[in-house]
Amino acid sequence: GGAVTAYNILSILCEKFDLVYFVILYQESDKNISDFKNKFSLKYSNYKLIFCDLPHSTDEKVSQFFFFSKNKIFNSWKYSKKIESILKNLDVDFLFAYHWEALAAITKFKECPKFLLVGDPIHLPILFRGLFYSKNKSIFSIGYLIQKYIELTRIPIMKKGMSELLNQGTITGAFAFHHTKDFNNICSNHKCIYINTPMSDPYKSTEKKKFTKNKFKVMHIGHLSGIATLYGINDLVRHIVPILDLKIGKDNYELHIVGGNFENLESNLKNLILQHPNIIVRGKVSPADKDFKNSDVLIVPTSIKLGIRVRIITALSYGLPVVAHIANKSGIPELENDENCLISDNTLGLANAIIKLYNDDLLLNKISRNSRKTFENNFSINSVGKFIENQINKKL
Repeated sequence: GGAVTAYNILSILCEKFDLVYFVILYQESDKNISDFKNKFSLKYSNYKLIFCDLPHSTDEKVSQFFFFSKNKIFNSWKYSKKIESILKNLDVDFLFAYHWEALAAITKFKECPKFLLVGDPIHLPILFRGLFYSKNKSIFSIGYLIQKYIELTRIPIMKKGMSELLNQGTITGAFAFHHTKDFNNICSNHKCIYINTPMSDPYKSTEKKKFTKNKFKVMHIGHLSGIATLYGINDLVRHIVPILDLKIGKDNYELHIVGGNFENLESNLKNLILQHPNIIVRGKVSPADKDFKNSDVLIVPTSIKLGIRVRIITALSYGLPVVAHIANKSGIPELENDENCLISDNTLGLANAIIKLYNDDLLLNKISRNSRKTFENNFSINSVGKFIENQINKKL
């Protein structure tokens, strides 16, 4: 999700401004850079790549585990003097920084206005992972105790660091609507604004979503080490799938699980998946375009209010109907039940929503059409680009 978002931000900047310097903080493989150039240069020529080649954060030593600092959380902070000297040579009108590492890297630079854009508060994954541990591990286990120690020692440093980073900005924005409220509590000199997550259009002007009459295909997508995805996959397999088996029938649908790290899932959950005849484990798929085009429903059962799910906005762009837990509406308020998606606050409701779409072609096509309209009006490169351009022009 983060990589897709970053790519689309770069597209917006190249479309809206005369010259864009892309400052790449960390050492990247030649293949990654080559792939980016090959794709990006087909559309844009008004950009230059600046390589800082900062070393990636090293694995923690035992001493660092017990004595933690903001430089360990925000690795680029300790290189901000080097970044300042690089930026001073570029002579830019404004600086656009995306996510926490970029914000930490530019703390020393004060030569022009700064547009800061972030996703989740950096401490929330730790909190939600702690809740996940509390449900699945004994409170006396080593894993649980380490998790609690991490929460107590690192979250205060993270909150203080976020406040310092956000308050350096001329403009501050967040991709998740509900997190703008969180950030406004620590932004002392300006308000944090909600910015829709930009998504490129996968279709040409005459194309639209097509549904086949083949076996009904439900897709779940996301890396299986992410805490938001872990919450969802557990509910999906244990509580939603049995209802689909009963009411749709095992022979009439397939559930495709797309995303890496399946081998590291908890063993009981992994066995449930492997033993089910119509759950297909796909692993990492890149790109996943065909899966979005060929699926009938995207299921997003994530029940925690952590950021936004880029997979939902990607589905909207394809006109792929989304069935989502209501928690996802906190970050994406454009989601409207029975209009551009189906929403529920429990696993029974999510299962019944999939069944409704399976049984009702008119509803399936209505949700598909409206999801495309929602994408075009709110999340397209053009619509988000206009908003970002207006915000910048107000401050310059």
